[in-house]
This record gives sequence, C-alpha cells and structure tokens, in this order.
Amino acid sequence: GTSGHALHLPYLVPAGIIVVAGVLAAILGSYPTVGFVAVLQDVYLFAWCAAIANAARSPNAMASLLRVWSLSGIAWASILVGAVLTGQNQIAGVTELDGTRAALTFGEQNGAALYFVICLAIVLAARCPSNRALRVLAVAVIVTATLFTGSLAGLSGILGIGLTFAFLGVRERRGLLTAIGVFTLMTVASGLLITLADPARILSSAQESRYGIIRDSIGRHQDSAGSRELLTREAMRLYWTGPVIGRGPVAT
Repeated sequence: GTSGHALHLPYLVPAGIIVVAGVLAAILGSYPTVGFVAVLQDVYLFAWCAAIANAARSPNAMASLLRVWSLSGIAWASILVGAVLTGQNQIAGVTELDGTRAALTFGEQNGAALYFVICLAIVLAARCPSNRALRVLAVAVIVTATLFTGSLAGLSGILGIGLTFAFLGVRERRGLLTAIGVFTLMTVASGLLITLADPARILSSAQESRYGIIRDSIGRHQDSAGSRELLTREAMRLYWTGPVIGRGPVAT
C-alpha cells in the first residue's frame, strides 16, 4: 500500500466464480455452516496466492522465494526419508492401515507426494542448490521421499518431470529439432516396451514382492484404479441427481 505498486490478483475471475457459486449453493443447501467454512478456505487460498504473486514481482524476491521453497522441500524430504529408515513411523506418518506408505504431516499419501513432486520441479527449474553435486543429492532425496509415499500419481509426476527436463536439456544443447527427434524415439521405444511386456505378470509380481515399497505402490495398482472408477461413477451420479444450484460445498 505504501510502495505505490498496483495490486495483482491472479485467478480473480475463476476464484470469484467458485466463491459466488459456493456461497449460493451453501445458503440453499442442507449444510450452510460447513459450506460457508469451505468458501472461507477458498478465499484464504486465493489471498495466499495473491500474496505470493505480489511479493515475488522482482527477480530478487522471486529468487529468494524459490530458494526458500527448494531448501525447505529438501529438508522435509530428508526428515521423511530419515524417519522411514530409522523406523520412526509417527514422524514418517506411517500407519497400519496404509502398510508402509508414508505421509509425513499431510495425513494423506497423495498430498505428500504432490508436495514433493512440486518441490522436485522447483529444485530443477531454479537450480537450487547451485552446486551440481548437492543438487543431484537433493533430487535423489526428494525422489526417495516420493517413492516412500507409495503414490502412483507421485511416480507419474516424477516420470513426467524427468521427461520434460530431459527434453528441455536436449533442446538447450542440441536444438529443438534434435529434442523432438529424441523425444519421438523415446515415445516409440516406450510403446514397444509396453507392447512386448506383460503388465498382468508385472503387477502380480509387484503384489507378491517382499519389498513393502513395491507392494504398496505398484502392487496396489488395481485397487487404486478401482477406487478412482468408483469415485467417478459416484461423482457423476451426484451431478445428475442433484438440483440445478448444486448440493453445496461439503454436502456430499
């Protein structure tokens, strides 16, 4: 306010639509109180996003933000890896219900994996730490932490980030055409590998693996896919049977 800079509000229109729709549905729905709390959470997230966008408008501020995010992400990944390796299940967020899957303080493995995947992308994009050997070590720690969550979405995220940065690296060194050629070759090779491999046999072996990290990640592929199909069917049923205004936030 005192610096005279114009305030930037990213995502104002979509966030406004979500808030207005949420308020109307909450008021007309069966659970107005909890619905209003959910709308307040949306407003808080929007304000937090706007604060970051305005605080990081200068290159120095952006560099500081990315450095803090990278180093804190590395620190949390180190804590999770250390807790898992030393059997500190309470710190690692490992419960009997989820086998060997770790969630740290997130209370949910996919949420923890999402955080670490984003940290991995920022560490690579910001090249923090600046020392290459330390950066390789940091990447290894973050990837290990993601693997310990047992999240298949996290594994897919790691693969996607790896392919993206490989493409950008080749483009930077050899040009765009070479990068496209290498990426095309990798795609064809991956397709042939999937065609020749026996997915059912691989999944069966993963389910019977004596390593918990394999058994509770790749080994639960069928259960994970089944739960997502169930969620999709339930969401569509709620959508088609609900009123025009919607059921309201937290009303399902």
